[in-house]
Amino acid sequence: MEIRVNVGGGQPPRPIYGAASCEVPEQRNFAVDFDAPAEVLTISDLRVIVNASWPMKSGLLYLRRFLYPGATSVGPAEPR
Repeated sequence: MEIRVNVGGGQPPRPIYGAASCEVPEQRNFAVDFDAPAEVLTISDLRVIVNASWPMKSGLLYLRRFLYPGATSVGPAEPR
């Protein structure tokens, strides 16, 4: 799979390549974790390109919060 960040914003960073596998038998759900390039401050456009032979009906993008040293609390995100 190929992940492209901010493609429509001038000079996009290099694509991020990764692999994913289904973790639950009889389902085709998969999760992909990636780190945005250091030069990207805000993600305004995200494109995920998968193999055309994979039958897909829909996709869901979500932000997963990770616990890391120095984090003070975990709670709901502030509305923007």
